[in-house]
Order: sequence, then structure tokens, then C-alpha cells
Amino acid sequence: MEHPSAPAHRGHIPRQGLLLAVSLLTFWNPPTTAQLTIESVPTDALEGTDVLLLVHNLPENLLGYVWLKGEGIDPDQQIVIYVIETQENTPWLLYSGRETTYHNGSLLFQNVTRSDTGYYTLQAIDQDFNNAVGTVQLRVYPELTKPNITCNNSNPVEHKDPVVLTCEPETQNTTYLWSINNQSLPDSAWLELSSDNRTLTLLRVTMNDTGPYECETRNPVSARRSDPFYLNVLCENSAGLSGGVIGGIMVGVPAVVALIAVLFFPELQCPGIKETNFSLPTPTSHRNSLFRSKTEVLQPALFAALLAYSKLLILITGRIPLPSRKRERSLFPPSTSK
Repeated sequence: MEHPSAPAHRGHIPRQGLLLAVSLLTFWNPPTTAQLTIESVPTDALEGTDVLLLVHNLPENLLGYVWLKGEGIDPDQQIVIYVIETQENTPWLLYSGRETTYHNGSLLFQNVTRSDTGYYTLQAIDQDFNNAVGTVQLRVYPELTKPNITCNNSNPVEHKDPVVLTCEPETQNTTYLWSINNQSLPDSAWLELSSDNRTLTLLRVTMNDTGPYECETRNPVSARRSDPFYLNVLCENSAGLSGGVIGGIMVGVPAVVALIAVLFFPELQCPGIKETNFSLPTPTSHRNSLFRSKTEVLQPALFAALLAYSKLLILITGRIPLPSRKRERSLFPPSTSK
């Protein structure tokens, strides 16, 4: 028995009649007799580009198509209706002006946005009012910006302060990756990652944890890497010294050493000018003996001061000072033996 809404013959149907018939069928929702295959081209779309929802395995003798948003056939989710005989697109409730339906049922999305992400359903209706339905998922991702690393404490104290590094900005559907010294994270009880991998916590730092640290963000359409980030790890023993105290010590100790050298070794002040002696001539042996006496007394003191200064540098910076490549003039002339 023929359905009451079916036409008595298959001849020409006015445009408005075709459109009304197709639109009413979405309310009636006749039984589905075939499944359509639809693919998204590309599968993962970059925001701002065009996407084609390409239809395969279309049945013959079609009356028209209806594209809807979502996984079901809901009249309130209709986007566009296409009548094959007139080859016309008729915008419907969710039409945005960026959708175009082709004769083969495929739908072109122009300038897609992240809000377009979701499922889309095509309902194809033949002239016997049979239904063929297919659903496809559209995924839209943004082009990622260059990430940057923020830190709660970039001057941590060794063996004392935890450090929290965060990869910014936070973006949905993004994978976060970390590297230390251009290598992936090692297995360590002192490293913790948040559930989304966006935050890296160093529970305890050492002098070997200065970095560089880098974070990388990825999604299916783009990937970006941050600039290297370094920590200034402080030695535990120097944490209590203020910047002014450290600066005063580092300036004062060399000044004292230089003052001792000038006061007690005037021979070193102007090595190119001979000292004028207004006193009675003194035997050379006596002057050499006097110079050796001052050297024997003060040389250990100067050596101790320089040694203390070197240890202070190690204490403050946590690094062993490297010897200068340029050979410096010794403060003490080589001793002469008789």
C-alpha cells in the first residue's frame, strides 16, 4: 500500500513541493535502508581552513539531501537542504553562510572554527522516500603559538627549594612535552608531572639541575617549542648572605690583598723606576736580607688571603674558578739563594 504522502506519479514536481517534501521527511524520519560513508578531508582541520565532508556509496534516484549537526536526525539541527532536481541549496536553522552542498551530497565547510568541531549527519532521501544516513566527525584545531616557561622560583637553593615550571599558555586538546638538556625527562623520584603534563615540579634541585629546560606543545596540525629556560641554583651555605654582603666581601678581599702588597712591597709599585735612597749607603746583602725577611713573614698571610678569597668564590657561586689563560705577574719575586 502506497504511503498517503507519496505522489500519484513520478513526473515533474514543483520546486516548493520538493523542498516541502524533503523537509517534512526529517520530521517523519522514514526507516533507514542504507548507510552512507562520509569522510572528512582533511581528517584534522586547521582553524581558518576549508573542510570537505565527502560522501561515498550514494543510492540512486535520490530526491534530495539534508545536512544536520549532531549524530541523529533532529529537525532543530538542520543546516541546509539540497533538492537534486533544482540543484539548489536552501539554508535552514543552523546555516552560517559558510556551508555549500554539492550534487553528490558532499558538504563544503569554509573557514572552519573550533566551534564547528563535532558530528555531522547526512540524510539522503530517494524518490521512494527511503532513507540513507551517514555520520562523520569534524575536528578543528588551532595553530599553536610559541609556548613559554614560567617558574615560581628561578633562584632556588640547592637541596632545599622545590621548583615548579609551567608551560604556557593552556590550550585544549594539546599535548605537552618536556626536555632537560635537550633530552627527554629521565626517570627520577625528584621529578613530578601534572596530569596534563603542563606542569613540571622539581622536588629538590642540585647544581646539576640548572637546565636548559624546554617545553613543546603539539596538536594534530601544529607543533611549537619554547625558548630554553635556565635555573640559577644557589649553594645552600650561601643562601643566608644578602647581595650587599656578598658584593662587599668580593670587593673587599682583593682590595686588602692589593693594599698589603703596596705597603710592604714598594719595590713592586714601579718596577721601571729605581728607588732613590737618601740615606747612607746600605750594603746590598743587608737589603736582600731585609726583603727576604718581609717576604717570609707576609707571603703566608697573602697566600692565606688569596686562598680564602678562592674558597669564598666557590661558596657564593657554587663553581670552581678556572685559571686565567693569560699568565699574571707574580706578587712575589722568586727567592734567590746564596
